[in-house]
Amino acid sequence: MTQFAQPRSSIPPEANPPPSLSAPRPLIEIPRTLRVEDVSDFNRALAKFSGDHENNPHQFVFNDYYTWCSGGNSVSALELSTAAKRVPKQGFERFEVGAFNSWRTSLLNNTAEVLERRSKLEPVIATLRTTKEPTTLEELRELYRKHPTLNDFSPVQYQDCPGEYAPKGNFVHVSTDRLSLYKTEPPKVTHRIYLNPPLEEVPAVVSYLCDRAIKENQPIYLKFCDSSVDLYLLESTLKRGDGIVLFTDAVQAKLLLNYIEEARQEHPNWFRAGSVPRMDRKIN
Repeated sequence: MTQFAQPRSSIPPEANPPPSLSAPRPLIEIPRTLRVEDVSDFNRALAKFSGDHENNPHQFVFNDYYTWCSGGNSVSALELSTAAKRVPKQGFERFEVGAFNSWRTSLLNNTAEVLERRSKLEPVIATLRTTKEPTTLEELRELYRKHPTLNDFSPVQYQDCPGEYAPKGNFVHVSTDRLSLYKTEPPKVTHRIYLNPPLEEVPAVVSYLCDRAIKENQPIYLKFCDSSVDLYLLESTLKRGDGIVLFTDAVQAKLLLNYIEEARQEHPNWFRAGSVPRMDRKIN
């Protein structure tokens, strides 16, 4: 069974603890309304997106429209100036390198069983046999640069495979079924759950959710924003409202919300009130 070391929270307990968290509400209630100017901004962004789509209908364009939909946070100058110091690189490293090496060990030690379920992994296993186990994020990303197929099949997969010098994007996808010898299948995606924990708490939340899922043989698929990838993208990262996205179905969503509620009760600092993406808000 795979377990990820829990990155310790860098935030001290709140001076005034929140009210009882025993009530069955999975998320802290926060403002979700859109203003008139928000809708105007949306219309402008949508018009530009529609034009881009008409010019290239076979490619989804991550332009102002998607940025608007996934955003929602305001970022103060002070927060931006200190953000680099808050990036939990050790937490990301512990989770990503740990998950990759757990998967690597499982494949090398159970090759026949894995190939019976996933024959297409044969060249991947051959690559793993001839490469060294990474010990740092830099080594893991370098491994992905040299062998992009490892990124494609890894349980921790960069949304944009690392380029020649650096990864092209911040999002990392996690598939826990790949950590359990492919004995389970992820659900067909019909629902999404958006979480927006503080920047420094993202690795801890992801580790917690993956641990729970693996212990209960519940395959989950999620992505999170690894703010250590490119410090130049920090401002746009902080403005987003979707630091973690879980992809699920109607049945599993209820279970995941239970995981989230239990995590919130155990670690309230992970869920200090923040803004949700604009796409999740109601229009008054």
